[in-house]
Amino acid sequence: RGALAPSDFATDFVPAARIWRGEPPGVDTEAGNAEAVMLGVPGYTAFGTPYRAHPPPSVMLVALLVPAGWSAALGIWIALSLLAIGVLAWVSAKVLAPERPMRAAVALFVAIALWPPTLHNLEKGQWSLLIAGLLALAFHVGRRGRSGVAGALVAVAGSFKIVPFVLLAAFVS
Repeated sequence: RGALAPSDFATDFVPAARIWRGEPPGVDTEAGNAEAVMLGVPGYTAFGTPYRAHPPPSVMLVALLVPAGWSAALGIWIALSLLAIGVLAWVSAKVLAPERPMRAAVALFVAIALWPPTLHNLEKGQWSLLIAGLLALAFHVGRRGRSGVAGALVAVAGSFKIVPFVLLAAFVS
């Protein structure tokens, strides 16, 4: 149920909408809550959480969704999150069960999707699932000898949050 009103996605959506209006993305909690209501964000009030999105690339990704409106943007966000779980499940299945990757991928998809940390990410609209999918894809292409593409995928993941940059060192050598 929480995935239909994800608080973290709301605090990214409002700054992204401000960019479309030509305004600075950051806004205090009170003004952000008022803008959220104007944008159709359901029943969420940030207490002490400023409406400042993650690093600029994340603002720009969410900004691409703003013209669709809150409901459609949220649907796209959930679909991207589920796709990321699928990528993570597929890559993991190819490593753990190379003789039957499809069966393993389905089982892993269900297990990952029902795992409490994943449910929390879906409920809040967090970036972790997209980052995990990008890192899994980086691992997959890296194993195929395409370290440049793998490094680029890690860099893209790192542009949304800084933690994946720690993994970039693995592709430098």
